[in-house]
Amino acid sequence: MNYWGFQLVGNLIHHIARSERLNDPIFSIFPESQNEVKTAYMATGNGEGFGIFELRDPKTYVPETSFEDHRGRHLHV
Repeated sequence: MNYWGFQLVGNLIHHIARSERLNDPIFSIFPESQNEVKTAYMATGNGEGFGIFELRDPKTYVPETSFEDHRGRHLHV
């Protein structure tokens, strides 16, 4: 797979479940409530790369907006 010059490393997308791999290093950066993560690692021929994470369980969500942008306010600097 090739995306904008980046290649999927090992042609693998990793699905990691906490129940199967409790001590996996990926879970050290997420709270204990995160049970499943999918990761993919991309790289170019010159050694540049990055990782993509998809939070599976629990999924991400957009919180309800409580900001009332129609109200006046003061700005303090």
